[in-house]
Amino acid sequence: PVRGVFLADEGGPTLLALEGDPAPGTGGADFVNLFRDLQTNDAGEVVFVASYTPSSTNAEGVFVASPTGVRPVALEGDPAPGGGTFTGFDTPVSLDANGHAAFVADLDGVPGAGLFVETPSGLRRVARAGDPAPGTSEAFQQFLDPDLNEAGDVLFWASLSGSGQAIFVERSASQTLQLVHRSGETAPPPLDGTLLGPAAAHWGPAGDIVFWSTILAENGTDYRDSLLRTAPAPQVPIPGAAP
Repeated sequence: PVRGVFLADEGGPTLLALEGDPAPGTGGADFVNLFRDLQTNDAGEVVFVASYTPSSTNAEGVFVASPTGVRPVALEGDPAPGGGTFTGFDTPVSLDANGHAAFVADLDGVPGAGLFVETPSGLRRVARAGDPAPGTSEAFQQFLDPDLNEAGDVLFWASLSGSGQAIFVERSASQTLQLVHRSGETAPPPLDGTLLGPAAAHWGPAGDIVFWSTILAENGTDYRDSLLRTAPAPQVPIPGAAP
């Protein structure tokens, strides 16, 4: 079977890309092993990670497809902004209302070592492993789960050099990084205890941030998984989400 990327609306599905099609920007390679972690926006654009076959071995890249065509965002072997070389791409990837992508990339063989966003002038590095993590005394170690909102602000999870983990946001207008929540923080009322692993953060429709965390109770022995919401008001549990 041959796989493809389709965009469906009230008029039916439209084919955007197909295995065996030329992979743009690759110098004649064809798509294979399509397609990982598709994300779309209201403009009918789709971002995905796909493999392609050059002369010898498979490589992969981040691509954006629409009814007017497919374009490359970043390809394995490309130089990465700020230094290093792209050697792979993690999923999920994200897409904003303007068709700009955000993704986590392996750099020089190190998994999840950099977070990048696409802008009208090209790719920009948000952060990479070893950079200082704002609001902490630690450094970034690895990145996961970027999520763009319509303003181009990118929300993401990162592990830290001191073995902690945290959620951060970069505001596109100022290009400044902010700590949202991190492991070791006190859980919000009515919960008691400590956040152990804030993760899987996503933008809500009102600009709020929804995330998941395991919470260690104050007695030091009981654990519970909770779904929480934060920003701009203090974080609050979502009713019924915590067992």
